[in-house]
Amino acid sequence: MFYIDSLDKARSLPEEPVSNPYLAKYTGIGFYDFDKLKVDGYDAVEVSLSDCWQLYDEMYGWDCDSIAILNPDVVEVISE
Repeated sequence: MFYIDSLDKARSLPEEPVSNPYLAKYTGIGFYDFDKLKVDGYDAVEVSLSDCWQLYDEMYGWDCDSIAILNPDVVEVISE
């Protein structure tokens, strides 16, 4: 799992090239390359805004603690 609890970790995420010139020039918003993370062996990405509130501004669109599952085969279903 790629655990993000600091600005340094967020900034180390691989990014895809921005195809929209407006986004690239005016917003600075990039798109994270989750396919590369999966190829690199990560099964999930967990973001902890509770540990670093600055991530709210750094990772536009991620506004709460969350997990993105990249490999659903590692999810274990627990039933009662």
